[in-house]
Amino acid sequence: MESPYLTHPASKTGVGFDWREPKGEGLEIFTDGSGINDKVGAAMVVLYFGQLIHSEGVRLGDNCTVYQAELIGLRLAVEFVLTLTTTRRVNVYSDSRSALQSIADPCNTHPLVGEVRRLLLKARSERGVFLHWVKAHVGYHGNELADAAAKEATDRPSVSIELPVSTSRFKCKLRRIIVQAWQDHWDYSPYKGRYMRSIIPKVSLKTHFWGEIAELFTGHGRFPAHLFRFGIGDTDRCACGAVGDAKHYMVSCPLTMNLRARLRFNPLDLSTVVQECNLPVLGELGRRVRAFLPHLRRS
Repeated sequence: MESPYLTHPASKTGVGFDWREPKGEGLEIFTDGSGINDKVGAAMVVLYFGQLIHSEGVRLGDNCTVYQAELIGLRLAVEFVLTLTTTRRVNVYSDSRSALQSIADPCNTHPLVGEVRRLLLKARSERGVFLHWVKAHVGYHGNELADAAAKEATDRPSVSIELPVSTSRFKCKLRRIIVQAWQDHWDYSPYKGRYMRSIIPKVSLKTHFWGEIAELFTGHGRFPAHLFRFGIGDTDRCACGAVGDAKHYMVSCPLTMNLRARLRFNPLDLSTVVQECNLPVLGELGRRVRAFLPHLRRS
């Protein structure tokens, strides 16, 4: 594929599209891309007055995205158009608005987009080639045939087309590797975090909690045991007489009994407390424990 950066700005041209229902008239080409079980395929089918006359599908490398597959489907369609010798008008249909918008954008520098655009411009110099967007899975015969052909292509034994790994797929794979390394460290670290690991056994990039809840889950907050450990409080005991750590307030303290009664969890398995329905109650519990702070500071 030619580098998109070799094109002079004055020569950049987009190829537009519109929305149009297939009419079953003349030559119509439908394209599609599909991803199933981490396998990716692309296809195009050619209909002449509603009758299937040609079909072509390819399996892409497993690192490819469905977006790339949609573009490959369009490339297959245009390559077929370039083999024609008589037909003066061809309507090409795709249900991928993102792929069509990329081709219409003259400033899009994706190499595959540029290649499809150049082929389209060449085909348009010979005959009328028109791009149309159609909704997926609404009963258009050609679109359903293309969808089936793309899915069939994913099941082929060998890969026909390898493409460079897309930025989005690279980031996704890198994120999975990082999270897995993080999880392994979280699972097997012998040093810190054992209490929090009992509550949150699985790591996640998603932020679930706010300050008060984070204090309860880490044990690092306004608790007698924690403050006493760092010489801030006079005692590690709760007003009820037990050791005043985070687990105490979540599981057994009579001062938080009415709030604990609203929590849905198994006290023997603290990981069960991490539920959406419990978050407001945990926040309230954390604020109540914070309110004990004046009684915990040294005078």
